[in-house]
Amino acid sequence: MRLLSVFAQCFLTGALLMAQGQPTPDGSIQARNKAVAMRVFDEIFNQGKFQVADQIYAPDFQNHGLHRSVDLKTDQEAVHAEKKAFPDLRVSVQEMVAEGDKVAVLWTFQGTHTGSGYEGLPPTGTRVEVRGITIWRIVDGRIVEEWSSFSETGAYIRMFAHLKWWCTMIARLGFVNSKLLGRREYGTVLPANQQPRVVVETSRLRSLRVLSANACLQQLTVFGVDEFS
Repeated sequence: MRLLSVFAQCFLTGALLMAQGQPTPDGSIQARNKAVAMRVFDEIFNQGKFQVADQIYAPDFQNHGLHRSVDLKTDQEAVHAEKKAFPDLRVSVQEMVAEGDKVAVLWTFQGTHTGSGYEGLPPTGTRVEVRGITIWRIVDGRIVEEWSSFSETGAYIRMFAHLKWWCTMIARLGFVNSKLLGRREYGTVLPANQQPRVVVETSRLRSLRVLSANACLQQLTVFGVDEFS
């Protein structure tokens, strides 16, 4: 009889908590996973506390790109490079949804390109904004897997616009147009003996520079599908 009374009390307490919208055990796990996700943005990206990665990422973490996956070391090297190139970068969260062991985040990256080390580009002083979405799988408080998708096309266009030879190169080459900038295919690099040579004026140096089509294509590497393709 006493056991039955205890069971009834537990049942009524659980029902009352659910009716009041209190978190269930599953809800508590999802809330914890959301807190882990927020630490990536608040502490690692915004504050530059790179050591936090060792606390919240699993040692066997994998970031899955479209065609390849990378480990934690490669993933964090990319974060270091972004923070170096954009010292004032801020990543803000617009939406965050958790279900099971997954957390999905809609985020916005904002920063000023005042540092070097970003895809080989010199500092341009460009203010950029990139929106993307990341899905993490989190187990026992550690991030095990990641899938991210975002487009850097607009950011690259703004940064290249600050390089004086950009507009002239686009006008002369004809390799890249508005349609191509929205895709990942940029045509085929011609053999060296077939490459057209283009004279580009560089106002900063007040001189003429000769660029091959191959070199121009290398400068036009634009990511548009996911972080690690």
